[in-house]
Amino acid sequence: PTPVASEPAEEPMTEIEAAVDTVVTALDELGIEHSDPVRTEVGLSGAKAIFDITINGYDAGINVFPNAEALANWQELSDQFGGIHVAWDNNALSLNSSEGIANSAEIAPQIAEQIGGDAHGV
Repeated sequence: PTPVASEPAEEPMTEIEAAVDTVVTALDELGIEHSDPVRTEVGLSGAKAIFDITINGYDAGINVFPNAEALANWQELSDQFGGIHVAWDNNALSLNSSEGIANSAEIAPQIAEQIGGDAHGV
């Protein structure tokens, strides 16, 4: 039998969907209230996909980066601006660092532990 070639667009979507699913599953397992993620523009973030999500009533974002370098560049900026995020693989869950900063500092370590990532800015 001849192997069937997969469509090139399939692989990146799978990786992106997996990142979103990881966050949603972790939030559900932790009992943290959240909205459904909605894909949005990546802008100048360096990400290949960004999803807006509301966590405990505060704006947050799921960022999927093409590689470790793009994630590291974004993390450096996030740290400079006092951002709170959870990083894993080439992804970051950017938590609210304005009116929801106390909540973000509380839940970031819990989310990081749940997904096997690192909490930054807490």
